Amino acid sequence: MSCLNRRLPTTVLLIEHLKNEPNLRRFCGFERLRDIPSEATFSRAFAEFAKLNLGDKVLKALVQEYVGDKVVMHISRDSTAVHAREKPAKKIKPEPKPPKKRGRPKKGEETPPKELSRIKKQLLQTPEEALAELSKVCDVG
Repeated sequence: MSCLNRRLPTTVLLIEHLKNEPNLRRFCGFERLRDIPSEATFSRAFAEFAKLNLGDKVLKALVQEYVGDKVVMHISRDSTAVHAREKPAKKIKPEPKPPKKRGRPKKGEETPPKELSRIKKQLLQTPEEALAELSKVCDVG
């Protein structure tokens, strides 16, 4: 249904889309490829539609059926530029950790427990504590 949001300036393009897109073809009422009318038939039909103002009549009927006498509200959004910091804040480098010992620990020696991941920490925290840990400055990524 990719062509439904595009304009089809010629009858030839419409017929081409109907031939290549089965969903559109069925939506328009043509089950098989051979059911699609010729370019001349489409042109005569479009001329008749224009003469009868069919588009305006269909739109009026749809609006009457689905909107009726209701007032239609809409939202207008302003696209004014908002000034904001463009460069990320400088990060404070943490102190370097002492190098890890390689290999297996000696008998009786305990390894320090691994630090929990951010997600696992958040499962144990209250929402306020989790929000307090989030960065409040411009960041990258």
